[in-house]
Amino acid sequence: LMRSHPNVVASHKDLVLTCLIDEDLTVRLRALELLTGMVTKRNLVDIVQKLLQHVHASHSDLKYRDALVRKIIFVCSREKYAYLSNFAWYISVLVDLALMGDTGSDAENRIMSKG
Repeated sequence: LMRSHPNVVASHKDLVLTCLIDEDLTVRLRALELLTGMVTKRNLVDIVQKLLQHVHASHSDLKYRDALVRKIIFVCSREKYAYLSNFAWYISVLVDLALMGDTGSDAENRIMSKG
């Protein structure tokens, strides 16, 4: 849907964000997929901040936390970091993720590689 009608999906960003707190894991994961397709250079920081809030809030759902962390890393590193305007901010996001414990391995690996 994101590929064929990106403007239609993007116009419902707030609804997609609301779906990230649905009780159904399938709904949350589908919303996460849609949201990552909506990321632009302009809204990257805002979306990543919202995803970080969900990482912090999802202590008991490790599968969802892992998916959130992977998507945060994916959207920030997309197209060789072309969407980043502040690389120091991204490093701080990685450090934040690495310090969270269960979700840290992906972030730690990214820090230890080239970022």
